[in-house]
Amino acid sequence: MGDQPLTKKAKKEIILEYNKTLARFGQHFGRSYGWAIEYLKNLSPRFVNLEDAAETAWMRSHYKFASYNVHASSKSLSINMDTFGGFGWPIAGASNAGLREPGQNAATTILKITYLLMKNLRSLDNVILMDGLINLRDEAIEKFDDADYMLAEDEAGIRDAVTDFEIEVDTRMI
Repeated sequence: MGDQPLTKKAKKEIILEYNKTLARFGQHFGRSYGWAIEYLKNLSPRFVNLEDAAETAWMRSHYKFASYNVHASSKSLSINMDTFGGFGWPIAGASNAGLREPGQNAATTILKITYLLMKNLRSLDNVILMDGLINLRDEAIEKFDDADYMLAEDEAGIRDAVTDFEIEVDTRMI
């Protein structure tokens, strides 16, 4: 990808830190979702186990739908979120289309995780902190809505310009 390879020293430091982490939390920590093994009482946890434990399995369809453009599958061939206005013209290359709902859900999830990690939920400092984080979450949700609206407006303008150009070209050919 054009990046410089890690130096031998950097690789050794990473391996040393990795081994320290395994020594601290146990060998299972090195496995996929190893951090959840103790809580879930499952030596081979999967994402679905985390969803069930967090009681968020109802979000699975949202997560899968948001993943179609990122992870190849038979569904991703027929469902393309990167189209606008029902034209069915896929966007080629990188795009910020289709990020409204995943971004809003990420903001909400980060807030929930922060709340769960707080030690003293009754301290005034933490109440003020959570109030500020709730405001940030609400602002992020609004900004994702705004960005989605602006993207749709820009795309509509481009589509109109293309349609006008196509009509102009057609009339010249007559």
